[in-house]
Amino acid sequence: MKKMISLTALTLLISSFSSHANEAQIRMGVELGTSKIAVDKDFAILKEDFDTDGLSINYVLGYKFANNVVTEANVAYSSSDILFGTFDSYETYEIKAMAGYSFDLATYFKFVPMVGFSHWELETKQGLFLNPGPEAEEEFSGTDFTYKVRFEVPVSDLVLLSLSYANTEAEFGRNETTQIGILFEF
Repeated sequence: MKKMISLTALTLLISSFSSHANEAQIRMGVELGTSKIAVDKDFAILKEDFDTDGLSINYVLGYKFANNVVTEANVAYSSSDILFGTFDSYETYEIKAMAGYSFDLATYFKFVPMVGFSHWELETKQGLFLNPGPEAEEEFSGTDFTYKVRFEVPVSDLVLLSLSYANTEAEFGRNETTQIGILFEF
């Protein structure tokens, strides 16, 4: 059954390459939103599993081919530090390389799933609140699998509005972001 579903999906994907004959475009943009960083106890400041919410920003540079295949490089930053070091903070920096496909769901609505790899860095810093000694800091890094799902609404020939969800299953735990953004295609 899995082979049948895979073969059907591959056939639909190949047939859609010829049905969407528009021109290739460079994509640039920025996405802002929320993040949820889940840290395993081996990487957490207090040595117990920890989840924290925060803010995220993502810079996008990509290319959409004439057959709707999308390649993208992202520089992403997520942080839980809202009160400038008062409490324990976790920050992630990611450089992502992803590939996907842009599905036209309607005239003004696109669905773009992507998969790839993320080179990430996690910085942990102990906060000042209830901390009598020096603040402990640690840095970790690695490369892991990432995926992203984006919904796009073209506003003009140049501008797209987007809503996206990205997830990196990293060695330290997980980094999830939900963002809105603006992309420029030319």
